[in-house]
Order: sequence, then C-alpha cells, then structure tokens
Amino acid sequence: KPRMAVPKLGADLLERSTRVIDLSIEIYEGMPLWPGHQLPYMFVNQDHEGFKRRWGGDIGFEAHNWLLSEHTGTHTDAVIEYDPDGAHIDEMPLEFFYGDAICIDVSQTRHPDWFTPEVLEAALAASGQEIRRGDIVCLYTGTGERLYPDPEYIKTYPGLSREGAVW
Repeated sequence: KPRMAVPKLGADLLERSTRVIDLSIEIYEGMPLWPGHQLPYMFVNQDHEGFKRRWGGDIGFEAHNWLLSEHTGTHTDAVIEYDPDGAHIDEMPLEFFYGDAICIDVSQTRHPDWFTPEVLEAALAASGQEIRRGDIVCLYTGTGERLYPDPEYIKTYPGLSREGAVW
C-alpha cells in the first residue's frame, strides 16, 4: 500500500465539505491495456543518490518519466475519437468530469450482454435512488473485481448498448 502524505500540522487540514472519490486504477508497467496502444513504461530520470553525485551536494532529489498512451488505465475518451468534428479532450469543460453522482449496480449483466435501458431502469429502481438533472451516473459492473489484472479484463467486459447510452 502506498504511503500517504499528511500535512505536518495535521490531517484535519484536509477535511472538506465535498467528498471526492478517486475512480482511477493504478498505472504500472505490464498492466492490461487495449491492444494497439503504447504499453506504460516508467524510467528513472533522477534518484536521490545520483542527484547528490551529479550536483555534489548532500540533498537528493527523485523524479521519474512515464511513456504511456492516452488510453492507459482510467481515462476519458475525447469526442473527436468517434466524431471527426468533435472536441479534443482539452476543449471539454472540466465541469464535465466532476459533480454530484449516483452509482447503480449493474454487475448482474456480464459480457457479451449490454446495459440496455431495461437493465439500467431495473438497477436504478433497485438502488432506491433517483437521477437528478446534472447528476453523473456511475455504473458498478464488478468487472474489475472479477477479472483485473488478468488480460481477459480487456476482452470480456459488458458495455452500454446505444439505447442504454441514450437513456
């Protein structure tokens, strides 16, 4: 488990009124990735001892460089990827990517089946939640728990049908 940084004056300095949930997965060399994309590669730019030797000091510094595809791990596809007239990722407002959200459990639907409006409506009803205007809807598929990091993870996952996406 990674070490977590805590302010010297206390963890209470990090208390916020908004709860933020990190949905990203760890990026590492050898992780499963859709074929055709650059596999992640990390190399050391500088380590503490090398920095001291190079610059003749007694204080070190460490930095790494990553080479990876824009499709590595948890990511958002830009509209231009499927619409030649669509926006590039840097043209999409940051507000698209955070806000109030609900999560519904669709894990009973598995590859090769799709998340259809019927599946989504049933999951929403079972959750007892409602979708309000502007809400982000997260779908809990269970695929990560079942398959990640097995290479099968990139081949056998369910997805939204067109009608489900419109829903």
